Amino acid sequence: LTDGKRSGKVLWEDKEHTVGWRDARWPVQVIVDLGQRQPISGVSVGMGAGAALSSKEIFAWPGLIDVFISDDQKLWHPVGELISLHEHENESLPAFDGTYDYRKISTRRLATAGRYVRLVFSARKEVFLDEIEVFGGDRILLDKVPSQPAMGGEKIEKFVERPDATLIVAKRRYRMDIHTIEGQLAGFKESDAKPIREALAALKTQVEKLVEPPADKQAVLPVGDIGRAILSQQAAVWRARGKPPVIVWHSGVWDHLQWLATPPAEEKFGLKLAHIRNERRSTSFNLTNTTDREQTFTISVEGLPGGSNPGNVEVRPVEWTESFLRTAIAYALPSAPKTEAGYEVKVPAGMTRQMFLTVEGKGEAGSSQGDITIVPAEKALGERKLPFELKLYPFDFPEKQSLHFSGWDYLTEWEKGRYGFRPETTRQAVKLLKDYRMDLVWGPLNIWPRGKFNAAHEYASATDQPDVAKFNTWVKEIWPGAHRYMIN
Repeated sequence: LTDGKRSGKVLWEDKEHTVGWRDARWPVQVIVDLGQRQPISGVSVGMGAGAALSSKEIFAWPGLIDVFISDDQKLWHPVGELISLHEHENESLPAFDGTYDYRKISTRRLATAGRYVRLVFSARKEVFLDEIEVFGGDRILLDKVPSQPAMGGEKIEKFVERPDATLIVAKRRYRMDIHTIEGQLAGFKESDAKPIREALAALKTQVEKLVEPPADKQAVLPVGDIGRAILSQQAAVWRARGKPPVIVWHSGVWDHLQWLATPPAEEKFGLKLAHIRNERRSTSFNLTNTTDREQTFTISVEGLPGGSNPGNVEVRPVEWTESFLRTAIAYALPSAPKTEAGYEVKVPAGMTRQMFLTVEGKGEAGSSQGDITIVPAEKALGERKLPFELKLYPFDFPEKQSLHFSGWDYLTEWEKGRYGFRPETTRQAVKLLKDYRMDLVWGPLNIWPRGKFNAAHEYASATDQPDVAKFNTWVKEIWPGAHRYMIN
């Protein structure tokens, strides 16, 4: 890692010039010994990210690379977060798209001194490096006192659970979005590009001055007022391209929408859905807002059995969220607030919102023709009607299916969350998964109780018998009737 030789290959395929960790104890840490106390102006790390073609493993950029310095390897001073410093001076690291990418992540803004440099990678347990450099500095730095208090090595792993992580991720998203929108100005007339470019430059200055995290710490995009202001410039780009204020368009229900992608021209289309009784199926359409402000729409389903907005139809706006791959993803499906007129949906300026309609098969078999009506709060934008055809076949979805559905749920205790489930959402998560007929459930090893046996393979006393309370909660209360219970 310090021989001055960089790899010219995919890092996880190069055993000669690369050091890597797979499924490592988190976080991966590397210590460089400079031999004696030295002035330090910066560091650089050569890293790769992408997908392994052979194993399909994902190697993502780390979320953070914290840099510490020490004179004795006992007390360590934090001196900076390398990725944020790198992106302050350079183009942001690219979002993950599966292709291989290599970057020299570096900064020369540390202005510190020490003998030992410690790099702590907050990653997904996979890190591949080919070279680490420590840049020398002016000898006056030898007299500089670190501004951050020292901590013992055992506390560093706690340090990476950073209170400012929300701020770091938000600023990263802001920089990436500004860079993306700036790239879309290529080929524009200067009269069209100049006001957008100037607005983005002002927003970029605001981003670099931010020291407080956004008030809303959710991963939902856009984040805060600055996030919305950046997206309003995306809307300005679309207007400059001649896009109408609102675009209603269609893509495959399971197609991945691309964040900040230019929407197609609006064309007439309708939605169709065929299903059987007791089966849930979904279809979708997309709403793009190119105005300079957030728009509110009321969506109603008319003309189908059950009257206006029937109970077997759910309307869900798809939320954009941040991901560890630096990509914005449109997967989250909260329920839309329901009013007397229909379902209320908000679309920020410069954003495309996908709308999911899920229908549960009910009633008599046959075909029915209805409409989806989209009414903007600003009447001048005009309402739209989408034909919606349903076909219900005279069959019933079985109570016990033969094709089983599973996921790494680990929902084994009420009010205890795992794998991204928060404790207060456990019950809602279980209900949702049951609604979608999940019946192969997973639990951790410690859910299986163990007793203590004597030489005769008997319980010596009542206290030696296994405590089955948690197991019974899992099997009898949370997941009664599951097809199979799996422990890992």
